Amino acid sequence: MVKRMDAVVGDTNFDNLIFDIEPAVKQKPVTVASGQGKLTRGSALGLNSTGKCVILGTEETESVCPANCILAEDVDTTSGDVQAMAFIAGHFNKQALTLKADYTMTDEDMENFRKGGIFLSDSI
Repeated sequence: MVKRMDAVVGDTNFDNLIFDIEPAVKQKPVTVASGQGKLTRGSALGLNSTGKCVILGTEETESVCPANCILAEDVDTTSGDVQAMAFIAGHFNKQALTLKADYTMTDEDMENFRKGGIFLSDSI
């Protein structure tokens, strides 16, 4: 059987999350805490006191969990903790990140990301 080599195989959707290829993007598996519902790729994550990731802006004992990584894939945490891949280094578009409703990223959040190897820039 002969197949055409110029046929469309799939689609690519650009989400404008990655700003630049330098520094190189790095990922690692993380545990995303349960009870946050559906989180999408590009959700900024903080680290809670149990070492699990929560969407940035989540408060714990009167302070916000510190910025740590960026979710690399969609997850559903409705029924329990979820293992997922997260970006731990790279250069990302600040406007493409998802935060907890009514939360605004602070300078401290940006500094925590930078210390970990995540750089944020405004889109052009």
